[in-house]
Amino acid sequence: MITAWKSWAGLLAMAALVGCSNTTPVEEARQDLREAQSEAHQEIAAAEQEAAEIRHEARRPVSGEEMREADQEAAETVQEAREEGQEEIIEAREELTEAQQEQRDDAQDEIEAAQQSVTSEEQDLQQAQQTLEDAEAKHQAAQDKLKTAKESGNEDAISDAQEEVSDAHETVKEVQQTVDAELKELEEARTRLAKAEDKLEQAQASN
Repeated sequence: MITAWKSWAGLLAMAALVGCSNTTPVEEARQDLREAQSEAHQEIAAAEQEAAEIRHEARRPVSGEEMREADQEAAETVQEAREEGQEEIIEAREELTEAQQEQRDDAQDEIEAAQQSVTSEEQDLQQAQQTLEDAEAKHQAAQDKLKTAKESGNEDAISDAQEEVSDAHETVKEVQQTVDAELKELEEARTRLAKAEDKLEQAQASN
C-alpha cells in the first residue's frame, strides 16, 4: 500500500514541476523540501491507517501470539513510513543547502568577474584619457605652428601647418570618441558589479 502511494505521490510531484523551468535551483530545492515533508506526512498517515486495519483484523478470535505479531507488524509499518519520510526530508534539506551554497558561489563569481571588468575598464579609460591629452597637446602645437607660419607669410609653411592642424583635429575627435566609449563601458561594468553585489546580498538574505 505504501509503495503504491509513493508512486502516485511521485507522479503528482512530477506534474507539479511542469512549467517551472523559470524557477531557480534554490526555489526548486525549497519546493522539493515542501513536497518531501508533505509526502512524509501523507505516507505516515497512510501507514497509520494500514496499521489500524491490521489491528482491526487481529481483533477476531486469535491467539495471543498472533495478536502480538499483528501489533508488531502495525508498528513496523508506521516506523518504516516515518523513517522513509525522514530520509526524504533530510535528502531534500541537503539538496536545498547545496543549491543555496551554489547560488552564493555563483553570485561571488559574478562579483569577482565584474570587479575585474571594472578594473580593466578603468585602466583602458585612463589610457584613452592620456592619449586624448597627448592629441590635444599636438593639436595645440599645430595651431601654434600655424600661427607662426601665418606671421612669417611663408605659404608653404602655412599649408603644411594647416594640414597638421587638420590631422591633429581629426585625431582629437577620434580619441574623444574612444574616451566616450570607454566611459560607457566603465559605467556598464560598474552596473554589472552593483547587480552582482545585490544578487549576493539577496542570496545571503534568502538563505
